[in-house]
Amino acid sequence: MTASLTSLTFKEPLLQIRLKQDNLPVWLIGIVFSMDTITFTLTSIALNCVHETKKNFGKIVSAGVFLFCISLMLSGPCPGLLPDKVIIIAVGILIGGIGGACINNNVIPNINQQAQLLNVQDQNQLKNIIASINTGAFGFGSILGPILASVLQSTVGYRYAFVVVAALVLLV
Repeated sequence: MTASLTSLTFKEPLLQIRLKQDNLPVWLIGIVFSMDTITFTLTSIALNCVHETKKNFGKIVSAGVFLFCISLMLSGPCPGLLPDKVIIIAVGILIGGIGGACINNNVIPNINQQAQLLNVQDQNQLKNIIASINTGAFGFGSILGPILASVLQSTVGYRYAFVVVAALVLLV
């Protein structure tokens, strides 16, 4: 969850500057920013249609991490592999919404599923602990993202910053 939120909050300050460099109108930049929310919502609805007993939450979260890494590599776009085009960045943002939904919506059920193996007696305490972990990870990622964006932008530049964060997400 921390890696997911770091990635989301990391790209926002950098993406706005990058899109403005191509002289995109402000209204179009707003649409680009909302594309991951659209795919996040559609993916969340689709995953909600699958019955809980049929879901392997660990695999869904892992797939989300993989998709998030692809998203970051496209949102950069990865130097040496991809041309620096807005359409590639937009595709990366769309994929990021899918990855984010796979991660953010399934981390809690995955932790809960794993915790059930521990046979914890106090289920309320377990739910409180899981909620605290989630909230802390969410907050930490929200703080870390913009800081990481500014540090990486100033040291390695926009495109390589996305490669570094993709590597960090994969590593985590």
